[in-house]
Amino acid sequence: IMKVLTIISVIILPMSLIASIYGMNFDPDVSPFNMPELRWTFGYPFAIGLMLFLMIIMLLYFKRKKWI
Repeated sequence: IMKVLTIISVIILPMSLIASIYGMNFDPDVSPFNMPELRWTFGYPFAIGLMLFLMIIMLLYFKRKKWI
């Protein structure tokens, strides 16, 4: 059971990090050094795609190592 919980937490950790960064209160009108992708039309879809990409890469890596 520890192995399963470890794999689940390793997969969720990068996604929660990216989501927490996007969950911060950035105001691009106040400072130009805020996240520039907030004004980009595909900023949030890019972040979601990045999270899915990382999840798939980690799952493939774990399967290749025969950990799952």
